[in-house]
Amino acid sequence: MVDILRMITNYCNGKKCSCCGECCTTFIPITYKEVKRIKKAIKEHNITYDVSDYITPTDLYLLCPFLDMKTKLCKLHSISSSLKPDVCRNFKCYMDPEQVEKDKKYYYDRADINGHNGVVKPMELVFFDNPTSLLLFATRLKGCDTPDKLLAYLEQTGNKDVADAIRNGNIELEWSKENDK
Repeated sequence: MVDILRMITNYCNGKKCSCCGECCTTFIPITYKEVKRIKKAIKEHNITYDVSDYITPTDLYLLCPFLDMKTKLCKLHSISSSLKPDVCRNFKCYMDPEQVEKDKKYYYDRADINGHNGVVKPMELVFFDNPTSLLLFATRLKGCDTPDKLLAYLEQTGNKDVADAIRNGNIELEWSKENDK
């Protein structure tokens, strides 16, 4: 699990959010109730996601697909702040570190996805059925440099559907010749 809350720097001006987007991770702890609410809003408001905004040949930006990369504002918040997951609505980077730890435990414990239960899925896979960043995260940052390692990681993190899509040829991966050895 990526411990994003431990890596956040406080860029706030007093208690005013700077809209830096640093807390807008793709691996936030969410519940199925939040997923259902957000999926309904995606459909009703035609919210889209473009993976090319988050991935370059040299970088992988592990940011929430609802973070507008141009404005650094939340697409959900622009519709209604009540659409955002609870952790997003309640987290403030200027909070006392002790409170951050307490809240982090609360949100990770209650989460159905990206919590302490072992199911790790990027938000764009949960909401837009796009496994690209999950596969890049696994291969670039988790050391899954062979098909066997990648499939094992996907199974362990509750991403069996992505592993099955690879096995069935629905997702094609290109492995370098070094990785085929």
